[in-house]
Amino acid sequence: MFQNILIPVSSEHYSKQIVYRSIQLAEYFKSTVTLLYIIEERTMDQTDMLTDSYRTYYDRMETQEDFMKKQQLNATQVIFDFASHLFEQKGIAFNHYILYGEFSDLILKEIKKRRYDLVLMGYEKQCIFHSRLIKEITVPLWIEINKKHKPRILGVCSNLAPNELLPSVSDELSKALNWEMLLYYIIDKSDPIIVDKKGKRSEKKTLSELQQESKRFIEDIQKQQVTIETNIGGLEQEILKKAKKYDPALIIIGKEQKRRGSFGLPYGDIKRKLVQKCKYSLLFIK
Repeated sequence: MFQNILIPVSSEHYSKQIVYRSIQLAEYFKSTVTLLYIIEERTMDQTDMLTDSYRTYYDRMETQEDFMKKQQLNATQVIFDFASHLFEQKGIAFNHYILYGEFSDLILKEIKKRRYDLVLMGYEKQCIFHSRLIKEITVPLWIEINKKHKPRILGVCSNLAPNELLPSVSDELSKALNWEMLLYYIIDKSDPIIVDKKGKRSEKKTLSELQQESKRFIEDIQKQQVTIETNIGGLEQEILKKAKKYDPALIIIGKEQKRRGSFGLPYGDIKRKLVQKCKYSLLFIK
């Protein structure tokens, strides 16, 4: 499922937890892991601002060169050496690169250049998260939040997303990580439509029709001897409510198609809000 895993690391923040998580996944899925260290250009801009304005152009260039050398040394000594040692011990194929530029741009370009089927990255509340990445990325995105939770996966289905892939991904990851799996179906009547397998939105449905669709889906899942709960409520609120109840180490969410306003803007960017509010790791599948 996850044969090629990309780990983008910002020069502004690095979490060893994503290396350990990638090892768990790579061992199970026999994956190749690529670690991409990104020297963020905004960090360089801050360095320029701190540089004395009276210094010459050549002095400023020398400062920038020194900064780049220190960042490259940091990537090699602190990150690459640490990661490569662990991957070699486990016999996991490993690549690494250093790039300079804007974080989201470089990740999106890297995905186009090489074929990845999972992007695994860390997140800290004090760091600026690149919400654009959530919107534009075309492969599953795993955001690892380094906190202790129960070894449990909460897979969230709804009328606003194609749900066929989510149960199988949740099941496979529960085996890979040896975690308990819980599935939950949310009927979001604030946007009363049904999204089909191709991600296409239907016409408006009655609550009875939404409930009938959830019943059909749940009956199919239960044939596989999987338990799934259901409830009616706002997607974001219900996810946070269930997460608080079950304290999962990972929440998996499908490609929801929330309605948009008259100018094409979403009423609520659910993924971004969840990242900001949630204290649990998140996997957005496509």
